[in-house]
Amino acid sequence: MKKFHLLFAGLILFFSLLFSNLVLADNIKPIEDKKNVIENFNEAFEVGQATYEGNVVYIEMDIKALSKVLGWAPDMFEEYCKTNNGQETYQLFCDYVKESHGFEFEKSGFKNIQINLMKKDEIILYYNENI
Repeated sequence: MKKFHLLFAGLILFFSLLFSNLVLADNIKPIEDKKNVIENFNEAFEVGQATYEGNVVYIEMDIKALSKVLGWAPDMFEEYCKTNNGQETYQLFCDYVKESHGFEFEKSGFKNIQINLMKKDEIILYYNENI
């Protein structure tokens, strides 16, 4: 009877390891998939560009391009970014980017999205959240 229990436990262990390896293999996406997702995003996204490192997507948005999309006056973007309304608008826009593209990023293995609002390589506003 003891041999039967050991055999049964061995079979359960074997199948659980086999199943976990199959699930793990399905969840690992090749680097080409990540590159394709980023390239597709960059083609569709008009106000910035995405790059990635490891499991993090970095999106740098140009403040002048974003100001046109959001209806901000291009010469007033710095002042508007400092107001509560401007920061809330930026937060809503970042949430929109995350909601509209987060599933593609997550499916490709990305875990975090970081969005920077840039002006001449200077970060004006920063957004970082798990996908």
